[in-house]
Amino acid sequence: YGERILALYAEMEREIANISGNNKEFINVGASYTAGNYFLPSSIITFKELHENVHIRLDIGHSPDIINAIKERSLDLGVVEGDYYLDKDLDAYKVQSNELVIISPPNNRWFDSRVVTLEELMQAPFIAREAESSIRHFVESYLKTQGISFDDFNIITEISNFEAIKEAVMRNKGISLVPLPVVQREIQEGHLIRLEVKGLQLAWDMRVVVRANETLTGIKEEFLQFLTDPNTMWKAESDYNQNQKMRFI
Repeated sequence: YGERILALYAEMEREIANISGNNKEFINVGASYTAGNYFLPSSIITFKELHENVHIRLDIGHSPDIINAIKERSLDLGVVEGDYYLDKDLDAYKVQSNELVIISPPNNRWFDSRVVTLEELMQAPFIAREAESSIRHFVESYLKTQGISFDDFNIITEISNFEAIKEAVMRNKGISLVPLPVVQREIQEGHLIRLEVKGLQLAWDMRVVVRANETLTGIKEEFLQFLTDPNTMWKAESDYNQNQKMRFI
């Protein structure tokens, strides 16, 4: 009955819009910082080009905040990374997997080789994301499985923005761990290098999340199908190579 009521309500909204002459349809989307800053803008614009009467609002924040907003119905759907926040109240669709890489300035002061051990990595000045970020939580959880605490690293500062992290690393202030699409341009141009860590290979999944036991209708359902369609190619929105398409996984 609940789904039927929601469907009737959505239909009523469309009828009211038609009567009033306002055919604009609205979708409220939330995204974590990586998805919201580097991936979703292109997808939203592409969908908008296919549906001129739709207005999509994108809110960017921490994954737990996005999840709470979905549950509280202030967002229709979200795109987030990681899985520690998933529960029975949510349906999640994996759309991509992004490799996490250690970055360093080309002429760093800490390593003689681009292949290092985890022990060597822990001694270098490390620029971390803030404790509330999903990437920080993901890395901390992995390190625990290896018997290592994130506090064992030489953390010199916490920064909540990947662009600021990149700038600090390029200025030879430290190393950091970031999703590969965020730094691909800088690596290609030689402003940053990628360090290979022996025995360490990390990747985290990007998922589209909606409320469970509830069917989206109308344009919202179309947008969900668009984001989760295997034929939809997600692109990183850093300006390194606007023509390079990220492989859909």
